[in-house]
Amino acid sequence: MDTSKGNKRIDSVDILRAVGIMIMVMGHVGFGGVFDRYIHSFHMPVFFLISGYLFTSKADVGVGTQILKRAKRLLIPYIFYAIVNYIFWILLPHTKEWFVPLLRVMTYNTEDLPICGALWFLTAMFFAEAYYIFLDRIIKKETVRSILVVTIAVVASFLQNITDFRLPLTIDTAVVCMGFLELGRVLRRVDKCSLLTKIKERKLIWAFIAVVLLGINAILSFVNEYVNIKSGWYGFIPLFWVNALIGSAAYLMFSIWFDMIVSDSNAIRKALVNIGQKSMIFLGLNQLVIKLLSMGYEATGLTQNIYVRGAVIFIAAAVILYIIALSVGRIKSKSIKKLFGI
Repeated sequence: MDTSKGNKRIDSVDILRAVGIMIMVMGHVGFGGVFDRYIHSFHMPVFFLISGYLFTSKADVGVGTQILKRAKRLLIPYIFYAIVNYIFWILLPHTKEWFVPLLRVMTYNTEDLPICGALWFLTAMFFAEAYYIFLDRIIKKETVRSILVVTIAVVASFLQNITDFRLPLTIDTAVVCMGFLELGRVLRRVDKCSLLTKIKERKLIWAFIAVVLLGINAILSFVNEYVNIKSGWYGFIPLFWVNALIGSAAYLMFSIWFDMIVSDSNAIRKALVNIGQKSMIFLGLNQLVIKLLSMGYEATGLTQNIYVRGAVIFIAAAVILYIIALSVGRIKSKSIKKLFGI
């Protein structure tokens, strides 16, 4: 999950990625149907928008070379985290046959993965980027590419919405996600325009717009039906796309605002940037950590209030995952770090 553009990291994007990944962890802990419905309206699209926001055309690098680089960055961690989670799955009580999760990892990976169901995201990102790299190479005009890519993605979401047919390894879902890559790239172009630059200088106005967009996103989340990209559920298609873009843009604006007003030495900022840089670890291990913590929580006999239980497990999971991320970051071996996706 690289957040660099060229050789320069963009802290606001790392912050956005951190916010997105922590929202994902909260969703996996479970804070009720209302929260779940809200976050699914944007929290997966935002990661694809980030990838598009950072995308740079590389005419001097072959398509195959670029795709191979993505395979190393996304599929190696996919296999690594699948193995780690499978080992724990075997050791913990389970009801499926031993081979079912292994088959799912290699085929239809949106259901019955070993503990970490979120791993579908990595294959979806790989195929989405692979499709996009190819189209970016053959379509030179930005406007034409944007219209074509988004149209293909919208049609794909419509087809998924009306059929139960699915392709393995999220090959079909990746077509939908490719649309968010293009929208992220469009956001990057818009972000550079002079008007937005002037608005950014007026930080209160920038923050106010972000809050308004957050409110619109929240309202539209409940106007539309329940959304789940992994399952191919989009509700009313136009509303899904509009709201996903609004929600993602709102959180991007919030991250840019936070980056502008908080000093580089601020502890919270440092922590968020660090989480954003190592978000792959949170993705690959969060559900395993949550499962172990949930088992421990049940054994204590503490209150089963969904919010108290959720808060305790979320805070504990965030701390544990952060410690793991810091520890992996200290490893000198680049090969080992690549397994973890950092």
